[in-house]
Amino acid sequence: MSRMLWAEKYAPRKVSEIVENRKAAERVAEFISNWRPDQKPRALLLWGPAGVGKTASVYAAAKELEYDLVEVNASDKRSLDEIRKTVGTASSLSSLIMGRKRVILVDEVDGISGSEDKGGISGLVEILKNTVHPVILVANDPWDPKLASVREYCELVRFNRIRSNVISSILARICEREGVQADPAALRGIAENARGDLRAAINDLQMVAEGRERITMDDLRILSLRDQERNVFDILKAIFYGKDAQKIVMAASSSDVDYELLMQWICENAWQHMQYPKELADAYNALSRADVFLGRIRKRQHWGLLSYVFTLMSAGVSLSRKTSGGGVPKYQFPSWVKMMSAAKARRNAIGSIASKIGKKCHVSSREAFTSYLPYIKFIIEANPEAGANLVKLFDIEPEVVGGLISKEVAEKVKKILS
Repeated sequence: MSRMLWAEKYAPRKVSEIVENRKAAERVAEFISNWRPDQKPRALLLWGPAGVGKTASVYAAAKELEYDLVEVNASDKRSLDEIRKTVGTASSLSSLIMGRKRVILVDEVDGISGSEDKGGISGLVEILKNTVHPVILVANDPWDPKLASVREYCELVRFNRIRSNVISSILARICEREGVQADPAALRGIAENARGDLRAAINDLQMVAEGRERITMDDLRILSLRDQERNVFDILKAIFYGKDAQKIVMAASSSDVDYELLMQWICENAWQHMQYPKELADAYNALSRADVFLGRIRKRQHWGLLSYVFTLMSAGVSLSRKTSGGGVPKYQFPSWVKMMSAAKARRNAIGSIASKIGKKCHVSSREAFTSYLPYIKFIIEANPEAGANLVKLFDIEPEVVGGLISKEVAEKVKKILS
């Protein structure tokens, strides 16, 4: 069987291959081909649940019409300056490929924060007014109040959930092409479990079919029902008490908890399940490797590496325990998140630090807070001299550092800098 993700391998290459939401996909192609710089509406806003063909329709239309597609993830480019540099540049310059027109795809536009990333929405509206290329926005929730000004310049196109019988037939065709025999009941079970998300169903099928020539209902035991309200404590229990690697990975990857936040939860609580240094070392080594893959994803946008992140941070950590007993741990909230609720002044200090780190590292304040701040805090507390260099590098006021670390260490840093 192919090692390539089946969701990518069997992605539609033509608009006619889009299932269930064919009319919506045809509207995408029509909009792109007929777009004029002076027309209204200025853009399309595709909305609907995950895995129903929103982004796939844009890819298929661009490929079929021979347009140069430029994709930007709005949840990664959310400040005014970032929006102007990325989306703005793409929308104002001619195509990189001679003789081809360009279409701009802005995914996860509802990921722009209305408070943290000020200016992102206004910057996007400014671009929609002045773009010389068709722009297509994608969102799960177009009715978010912060998108009100964006909606004024967009035609909304709805994508509906895909019926389970349609998903089941698609899964059957994939099995035929991959040389896998599958019981119809098993395919229906996968389809119903996906709840209208075709991409999730194909990913589940590939996971179940791995190493098998035939799929039966018994093989579906590794699938966890996608409970959108699943509690983070239940996920942690499934990870730390699990014995089967596939089930552990599924518990992590199918949850609604942000995977980077989940990694912090695991990092914070792994020690409660590991009684021996070797086990704990192996667990944190797995987390470290998961973080390396996350870094590559952010830098290179290779989202196919995300499966390695889930595997390492869940099964990699859980199966590091060889002899320690399970125990009854009291799970602790990630310490770096706790800081935010300590006091308003402290939250402002941390926000200021995250903003400066984000500016230097070219990431959003939220990304800096999630992925950089915990390690910078650790470095400062473990080695005040090295920490002082970081404080100087990020242009952080010594007085503000006290909101991140203990007063004793903060005083040491201030003395080093004075």
